[in-house]
Amino acid sequence: MTQKELEVFKDKHKFQDDVWGQIILNDLEHDVIDTPEFQRLFRTSQLGFVDLVYQTANHTRGVHSIGACRATQLLMKHLADNMACSGSTIKISPAEKILIRLGALLHDISHVPLSHDIEKKTHKIFYNSNNSNDSTLKIKSHYGHYHKHDDCEKNPLLYILLCNENKSTLAGICQWKLDTLLNNLDSKCRVDICFG
Repeated sequence: MTQKELEVFKDKHKFQDDVWGQIILNDLEHDVIDTPEFQRLFRTSQLGFVDLVYQTANHTRGVHSIGACRATQLLMKHLADNMACSGSTIKISPAEKILIRLGALLHDISHVPLSHDIEKKTHKIFYNSNNSNDSTLKIKSHYGHYHKHDDCEKNPLLYILLCNENKSTLAGICQWKLDTLLNNLDSKCRVDICFG
């Protein structure tokens, strides 16, 4: 990749976070945050109805997702440090780091307001049994009318947000900026995603 092509992946945009302090993101992450699809996460509660009991528990999925991107940056740094100390030759490539960070930033993109509270559920009931194989019973709940937010076959929102450029600004940004990156991944790094 040329130096100019790599500029969009250089950390330079500052976000101030209540938990992590200053978080610095690259152009791609900044542009993703500026899309209407991501901006709606700033109006989507992370904790559903929890604030009815704990009034100050009111952070959003947008803030949480930026924090998850920061946590991912720290985890990759500590992983690299640990691998260096142990003499390991395994390394996370720059392309892999970009995709891992983007994955953390977008991990909640398909959530809708109160999504966990309105999704179909299965309950596990644990009971004592002489046969240890039968100690868990799964019961389908009648609570929740909608399919899970991350089930692409039954709920197409995730596919539309990430892959349909005609309906999603986010998909267009990802396609435009990740084309070069994905076309230049080394042979060790095989990525099975829908862009490109």
